[in-house]
Amino acid sequence: MSMKKLARLPGRISDDLRIIAMARNWSEILTAKARQTPLGAIRLRNGVVLESPPQVDLNFLFHEIWIDEFYAPKGYEIIGGDTVVDIGANIGVFATWAATKKPNVRVISFEPFPSNAAIFEKNIAASRLGNVEFHPVAVGAGNEKRTLNVSDSWILHSLSDNEQSENGISIDCVGLDSAMENVEKCDLLKLDCEGGEYEILYSASAGTISKIKRVVCEYNLLDDEKRNGKGLSDFLTANGFLVGEHRQLDHTSGFICAKRA
Repeated sequence: MSMKKLARLPGRISDDLRIIAMARNWSEILTAKARQTPLGAIRLRNGVVLESPPQVDLNFLFHEIWIDEFYAPKGYEIIGGDTVVDIGANIGVFATWAATKKPNVRVISFEPFPSNAAIFEKNIAASRLGNVEFHPVAVGAGNEKRTLNVSDSWILHSLSDNEQSENGISIDCVGLDSAMENVEKCDLLKLDCEGGEYEILYSASAGTISKIKRVVCEYNLLDDEKRNGKGLSDFLTANGFLVGEHRQLDHTSGFICAKRA
C-alpha cells in the first residue's frame, strides 16, 4: 500500500465508524462504498430513510452532506430554531440532514426536476419529517415558465435561457422574492443549482437579501464578468456579508460561504 493511501486510512476508518453508528443498514452502505456499486437506500437510526434510483450516486451525496458536512463549515452550523432555505434540493439528502440536525429547525426546499421531486417527497414522507416544506419549482430571476436543461448527469440539470432547448423540459420558476415571501428570516440559504445562483441572488430585492443571515453556495464558473466566484463575493460583500470561505473546487466550480458582518 502506498504512503498516500496509508495517510488516508485513519480518515476512512473514522468515516466508516460514523456510518456504523448512524445507519441501520451500515453493512450495505460500506459494501457499496468498497465495491463502488450503486446504493439504493440508506436507513438511519434516527428514522431518516433515503432511497434513490441507480443513476443517483446516493453514497456520494450521503458522504458529502452527512459525513463530511460540506454545507456546514465552522461558523455556519445549523442551530436549534433555524429556518433553512434549500435551493437545488435534489432527492432530499441535504433537507433530511438539516431537518434532523437540531430541534425546531424549519426547512423550505425547492427542486424542479420531476423525477428528483418525486423521490424527494417520498423520502420526506418515509422519514416522517413534518418540518420540511417542499416546492416542486425552480428558483430563478422571476415568476415565469422556464426551460430546464436535462443533463445525462444526475446532478447537472440547469435553467436555460433558450426556450427551444433540445434536451429541455418546461417547468415553473419563481424568484427569490416569491420563494421567501412568507419567510421572516432565513438563517441559512443553501444554493446548489448549477449556475442559477447568480440570477437568483442578483435579481432579488434588497428586502429579501436582508432576511438572509448566512449563505453556503456551490457556484459554477460561467463567465469573466459577474458570474464567477469574484462576482459572487463582491455581490455578497456589497450587501453586508462577510465572506468566510471562498475556494475553487475544480476548473468549473467553486464554493463560497458568507454571513452577516
